[in-house]
Amino acid sequence: MPAAGRKLPLALLIALTTGPALVVGTGLWLLADLMPQCAPEVHESVTSPDGTATLAVFSLDCGAADGSNTQAAVHSAAEPFSQENAQVFFVAEGTHDLSPRWREDGSIVIDAPAGAAITRQLDRVGSSAVVYD
Repeated sequence: MPAAGRKLPLALLIALTTGPALVVGTGLWLLADLMPQCAPEVHESVTSPDGTATLAVFSLDCGAADGSNTQAAVHSAAEPFSQENAQVFFVAEGTHDLSPRWREDGSIVIDAPAGAAITRQLDRVGSSAVVYD
């Protein structure tokens, strides 16, 4: 029976805590490589008439389980597209040609795909009205 108040040697304590942490960390790193990445793929970019904004149509393909979708968003023309800096105003399941365009008055026109499962469809994005044909 161990004596009361007896402590583990420091080297053993470090081995008992560091070893499992390394195993768990390595396992999570390997598991992250197996997970599908949902990187956006920009299909079209159209600059606004005043040159301050960009209308982007992109898709996310997150693997077979989640399927793909088509999204439309507006972001500052001064910055490259990223999901973090874009205002998404339209999302439809599947891959679609939205034929995005700006009108001279700054409104946006999108060809909404007939029969598509639309999960987001806003009438305004920022100061621009959105028209769906």
